Amino acid sequence: MLEMRAANKNSWDAEAAAAALQGTNAVMTEAKSLTGKYYDGKISENELQAEYERLSERYVAAFVDSGYPTRLTCGSIQNRLGAQELFYDEFRMVALKEAVSRNNAEGQQYATGEKGAKHTVKYYNSDYYYKSEAAIAAITKGAYAVAEESKALCKELGYNDYEFEVPDYKSDMYNLYYNFNSAWSNNFLANDQYITDYDQIPPKNFQWFYETGGSGSDGNTASTWARLQDESGLEHYASRNFSYEDGVKGLFQVSELLQFNIRDYELDAQVKRFLSSLQVFQRGYFFDRYAAGEMNVFA
Repeated sequence: MLEMRAANKNSWDAEAAAAALQGTNAVMTEAKSLTGKYYDGKISENELQAEYERLSERYVAAFVDSGYPTRLTCGSIQNRLGAQELFYDEFRMVALKEAVSRNNAEGQQYATGEKGAKHTVKYYNSDYYYKSEAAIAAITKGAYAVAEESKALCKELGYNDYEFEVPDYKSDMYNLYYNFNSAWSNNFLANDQYITDYDQIPPKNFQWFYETGGSGSDGNTASTWARLQDESGLEHYASRNFSYEDGVKGLFQVSELLQFNIRDYELDAQVKRFLSSLQVFQRGYFFDRYAAGEMNVFA
């Protein structure tokens, strides 16, 4: 919205919108840098929260200083609240996007084939799930802290309807804002979903890899493996090469392909639940369904 307003030369507040856009972009550049430091282990969750609160005020100030759309005093509570909500949206997406990006980059080391029409690589490291969940918890705590300060300030001036709430990203189908699972599965709630339950909690110290079109593969054959380290430090591993032409089946739950034999009953059950929530499919499997207007959501 800001980009459109800033680009509209006929708009009376285009100049102010452009100034606000420049200011908020500068804040988000710093937010991305801080998120990177967090995933590098250079700052803690508490430090991330503190930085979020500082940057949230700067984000609002970018609107205040520009005068767009109006000066964000308590007299324009919805504008101030809107700016804080927008910053939370953007920061949350940055935190999840960075986690997914690092996860995917890590997975490339296991790929055996070259990029092409028949090549698919999917990798999941639960470390990024837990790290991103901690990041979301930190910025959410920061967002409510900032909101409480604004609410108290506005209440002193006689405005009592200032309330901040975290949006229901899942119901709104905002994959990139909900959690690591939804952002990792696919950017769009349409087809090619690799996880069927975004709320399924993965085991700790868990990795899963899947590839089609690898070295010597025709695209119908695929390979997958999963690795898990339990609390005692013992590593569990399972792998499988398979073909989508076996039984003329183009869709598999990963639990059909990989099985572990873990003595810890609770851990074994968690692994089975998570593998059951993962699915792999032949390229184009969902195309006809998508073209017909259907969605492969929580299939």
